[in-house]
Amino acid sequence: MSKIEHESSSEEAKLLMSLRRSRKAYFVEYICGFVLLLLLIALYFRGIDIPKGVNYIVSGIAIVAIASAEISRQFLRYNIYDSKIEVIKGIIKISHKNINFHPLAFVPDITLKQTLPQRILNYGTVDIPLSGSHTEAFELKDIDHPAVVLKLLEKLIDAARKSK
Repeated sequence: MSKIEHESSSEEAKLLMSLRRSRKAYFVEYICGFVLLLLLIALYFRGIDIPKGVNYIVSGIAIVAIASAEISRQFLRYNIYDSKIEVIKGIIKISHKNINFHPLAFVPDITLKQTLPQRILNYGTVDIPLSGSHTEAFELKDIDHPAVVLKLLEKLIDAARKSK
């Protein structure tokens, strides 16, 4: 398929939802980064003198914690179209993977995985076994509102089953 054909076929498909990993999945990284920064600010305003080297190291660790979470979030994106799921990985070197709903019509079950903290914060993983096996699976990992996404995928897969 040429590049022009690929672009025209992707324009025909209607984008229903675009997803990234939830910021809630990186809660620990954000908290650590902000606590370190707040600690430095509090020590500065209290007049407690910290050696510059320690100040730079703690600031660097805080910035790296926050930046690594954001970079990791930007690394993976899921686009749900009316006929397929597109997985886009990468920032500089980008790879695209398309999963059409027709082969998914044979999938017996799609599961939603959530731990207790994930249920409280309303994010989780939608697990889709590929080719009817439970060993090989495709995951929409750490997405916001996974129950809504699960219902949408079930609806689209049922539509693919009926169109056969």
